[in-house]
Amino acid sequence: MTARWLLTAIALIAVLGCRGGNAQQDDLAALVGQCKADAAKQAGVDVAEVKVTKAESVVWRDGSLGCPKPGMEYIMMLIPGYRMTLEAGGKSYEYHTDKGKRFVLCGGGGQEPYQVGGPVEVPGGGGASAVGQAGVLFLEPIPNEPNLNSKLVLMDVAGDKQTVIEACTAFTTSVDGWVLAKARTSRSGHDLLLARVGQAPKVVMKAFDFDAMAFDRGGSRYGVLVRSVVGQPYRLHIGGPEGEPQPLDWAPTVQRGSAARISLVSDLLLLVEGGSDDDAPKVTVLDLTAEKVVATFRSTSAELFAPESVRAFDRNVTY
Repeated sequence: MTARWLLTAIALIAVLGCRGGNAQQDDLAALVGQCKADAAKQAGVDVAEVKVTKAESVVWRDGSLGCPKPGMEYIMMLIPGYRMTLEAGGKSYEYHTDKGKRFVLCGGGGQEPYQVGGPVEVPGGGGASAVGQAGVLFLEPIPNEPNLNSKLVLMDVAGDKQTVIEACTAFTTSVDGWVLAKARTSRSGHDLLLARVGQAPKVVMKAFDFDAMAFDRGGSRYGVLVRSVVGQPYRLHIGGPEGEPQPLDWAPTVQRGSAARISLVSDLLLLVEGGSDDDAPKVTVLDLTAEKVVATFRSTSAELFAPESVRAFDRNVTY
């Protein structure tokens, strides 16, 4: 067996094995314990003095878990895992893990993940809460609000209310607890806001207007229609928790944003526009990885199809 194949075999075992019966089981508690023990050793302190200050779910680009070593070869596949920051002895330590037993202490120069899914709840405390309890998000009118915004409110099962965004006009949510909203700032401007319950929203983009928006049904990536300035058509943008949404320059533009909707699953984006008494809505299917339009047709009803059995083994996004 050549060295290359040996390394690949070892990487495959690390990704799929060493976990007993169920290779899909997510043993976050064990990973946190391993990372705490290593950080304690690095800092020369007791494990009880180590704190997890940040933990988020990610998808790594390859078997290096975002920390490639010179001269090493790694399996080329997307690997779900975590990125954690621990404090010990007054120092910070960043750990990258898979969802099995592998962890790497990663210093400066590490690679960014393929996808960041957002904060996770760390067993035993010390990490950020991902989603919290289920509830109802709704827009509550604000009397005499000059820009016609409403307050975005979360109401839990007990009827208690919590303000998520002070002022916005429309919103959508992700399966892992993100909220995307637009807020009118003037007669000629809007902000695109990204928020999590219990945290202050951040402005990810400013434009004349934003319209149809939707999260990936499997995570925190989102699509949104953006009209940069008055008179221009709407253009599709793709974004996520990190950075500003980027335009799909190769994708078709949309003249009437209010008459369009989008949906997103992994590599596929569905754009549905308009419709009239004479014509059914125009449907455009886009492949985000290949950066091409797959098909355009008219239909009175079209939805992306992603059964769980297919989504679980998707080649680009782990759900």
